[in-house]
Amino acid sequence: MNPHRLEHLNVTLTDLDRATRALQAIVPGWSVRGAGTWDDADGRAHAWRHVGDDFQYLALYAATPGSALQATGPHSAFNHLALVVDDLDATLARLRALDIALDHIGGGTAHRRSAYVVIEPERLQIELVAYDSAVPAERNIYG
Repeated sequence: MNPHRLEHLNVTLTDLDRATRALQAIVPGWSVRGAGTWDDADGRAHAWRHVGDDFQYLALYAATPGSALQATGPHSAFNHLALVVDDLDATLARLRALDIALDHIGGGTAHRRSAYVVIEPERLQIELVAYDSAVPAERNIYG
């Protein structure tokens, strides 16, 4: 298992169907790994989907209707990047030694743990993901 690699990029887009089709045209082997909705702080439901293969994907989130997005800047489509690490606790300890604190713990499953840190002053959010299984069906659980 190659533990150190990019796992996913998380972006907000206005048309998830079009983006999914484009991604699958670019990388024909990619599929929709999972999909659903999440509620934001204002109680609005937003669609999301993960498009990729068993080991890497793009996390696509639907923008609030009528919002204007840009690739960079204050209304950026980019949300965070995720990196796979071999030992989440050791990685967080190394970051604490650099004065980079834990921002928050992410969701987890029986075989996946994650935590988020933010690199200042740019506010670059990085999700750190650790798996304890090499089996895709155990690693990639949705719902």
